[in-house]
Amino acid sequence: MLVLGRNIGDTIVINDNIYITVFETSPVGNRFKIAIDAPRELKISRAELYEHDPERWPKIQAMKEESMRRSRRALKAEKALREREAEQAVRAYKAQHALATEEA
Repeated sequence: MLVLGRNIGDTIVINDNIYITVFETSPVGNRFKIAIDAPRELKISRAELYEHDPERWPKIQAMKEESMRRSRRALKAEKALREREAEQAVRAYKAQHALATEEA
């Protein structure tokens, strides 16, 4: 599985004739919209329509689980980064305050 990070307006091209563009993201939650430009003869379906297909559904479920696992890991890393940045800001403030106190 290829996993790519994209921003709004970024496009992925598949086989020189399929274009997938990140169209819009939700300000809340993990929702987004994509635009797909593909030949008419190419069938494009939502995965949940294959829920009763014993051949396709296990692969769809495995991809969903992998996506959720990666999302949780990314959220944990982002939270840890914010905590480190906050700690650095507090240390910098305390050091600046200590210097100002010494000078006074």
